[in-house]
Amino acid sequence: MSRFSVAVLLAAAAVSGTALAKEKVRLLADSEYPPYVAGSGAATKGMYVDILKAAADRMTDYEVEIDGVPWKRGLKDIEDGTALGIVPPYKRPDSRPWMQPYSEVLFEEQIVVYCHSDAAAKVAGAAFPAGYKGLSFGNNAGFQASPDLLAMSQKGEVKIEEAQTTEANLRKLVAGRIDCYSNDKVGIDSVLASIPAGQRSKQPVETAVVQKEAAFVGYSSGFQAPYKADFIAKLDAALKAIKADGTLDAIVKRYTGM
Repeated sequence: MSRFSVAVLLAAAAVSGTALAKEKVRLLADSEYPPYVAGSGAATKGMYVDILKAAADRMTDYEVEIDGVPWKRGLKDIEDGTALGIVPPYKRPDSRPWMQPYSEVLFEEQIVVYCHSDAAAKVAGAAFPAGYKGLSFGNNAGFQASPDLLAMSQKGEVKIEEAQTTEANLRKLVAGRIDCYSNDKVGIDSVLASIPAGQRSKQPVETAVVQKEAAFVGYSSGFQAPYKADFIAKLDAALKAIKADGTLDAIVKRYTGM
């Protein structure tokens, strides 16, 4: 083989290698937000991590790293412009003017009320929380219950009992030791999926939706990189694609069993 042929082959290999190289992009995520996100570094996992990885698999130009960090530290990095984006803020343009734009919606989170079947029959069609007088509610220690429900508790119209975890409250619910429980729907459904039917004296029933919030990737307006606009557009396109072909629904089902 001539020196010229070798030179051509080496040049072609170099061009091919350049074309195949992917830009590495790091996104931050709340390290303590299970089942949506939990952990840090390579151990970061959760439903939003799986959604973003599924979208990233559709992106030929980028290799996406998702790094769990404490929420407040992550927000500071976004405000300072030292990180491109964070998962999963709600849209708060007034209080976070340094966070823009926002991605395609990842998922709509819901705070819901589940009651065991006997209590659910009593409140069928009733407004929450006014129609739930006389019932007992479980609540996670540190979780901010509905202000209206707290006001009713202070009047003695409902009873609120605290337990440390979602699982502890749901086991009390299916045993009939509390009437109702309110928290994030995916969190509830993921735990219920792990409680065998044989361990449920009473069946849980969703009776009300208290609040809905869309979750996004929130980008730093101060972060500068030549790929920034292209990455944002291509991630949005990939998120739309996994919604359209059912991939996102399949991921959610893995966590909720529904």
